Amino acid sequence: MDMKVLRIVESVARLQSFSRAADEVCLSVAAVSAAVGRAERDIGLELFERSTRSVRLTPLGEYFLPEIRLLLKQYDGLLHAFGETVKHRRGKVTVGCLASIAVRVMPAAIAQCRRLHPGVDVEIRDAEARAVYDDVAAAHSDFAIVGAFGGRHDLRFEPFFHDPMALICPAGSPLARRKRVGVRELAGQDFVLMSRETGVRAVLEERLGPMQERFRVAHEVTQLSSVMGMVEAGLGVSLVPRLAIPRFLPPSLAVVPLAPRIERPIGLLRRWDRPLSPAAQAFFSCVRGAFPEGGTGGAGAGQARPAAAPDRPG
Repeated sequence: MDMKVLRIVESVARLQSFSRAADEVCLSVAAVSAAVGRAERDIGLELFERSTRSVRLTPLGEYFLPEIRLLLKQYDGLLHAFGETVKHRRGKVTVGCLASIAVRVMPAAIAQCRRLHPGVDVEIRDAEARAVYDDVAAAHSDFAIVGAFGGRHDLRFEPFFHDPMALICPAGSPLARRKRVGVRELAGQDFVLMSRETGVRAVLEERLGPMQERFRVAHEVTQLSSVMGMVEAGLGVSLVPRLAIPRFLPPSLAVVPLAPRIERPIGLLRRWDRPLSPAAQAFFSCVRGAFPEGGTGGAGAGQARPAAAPDRPG
């Protein structure tokens, strides 16, 4: 028996009539009678006592009717819950992201989501890139917002934003008075750079190519806060993404745009076999809206661009 048959049985029992039940379930009387007969044959007992004038439940039918009604109520409740989830975007969403995005983008995205989709509960997992990728691959996160993507066949990266790099230097440096600075002009400077295990360094190495050999790397660190501290102490200059720059820099530091621009792509990371739930889609739309426009955001952020077609794994 399926739910349709159980609904017919409940209707006949409540209305005590095959014809009235047929009108209620929009079937012919013959179809209703046949469905009840099949149900009785399947379970091996008669549910109704039939006569030319009346239809009544048998004692066994009376015994099982409350269970049938409970099952139908639970089934209808489940369908209603599914509909509410799709219509009102309800559910929990776990999102991975890098630290710079967690600080600069996620607070605004969560606040917007609370206003527009109060039924969506968001958990943020901010970590270094490798841990973020692993969480998405293991389905611990519904999706992630990441920068440069190392390329994994089990994950899909869909860029939707480009975050320009900028020069960070001491405020007393001659470079600080420039409106913009060319990368080639930085040859011979001492650099404080993110380590090669970070996505930021991967972007720089890819964009700079052989030119990076002309840089003097004085220090390599893994945290952007360490970069800021060393530059502030006069140990060198650095190239960092705009989104990673604190909104309120100390007066001892200066930010100078690069010309030409060097950008890191930022995008949605998810599993190929795991489409976004309605709740995840709702929160992702809030995330996209929280990214600044025009290439600057607060201290500066990337320029929104149409998402490029992802490379499907071969």
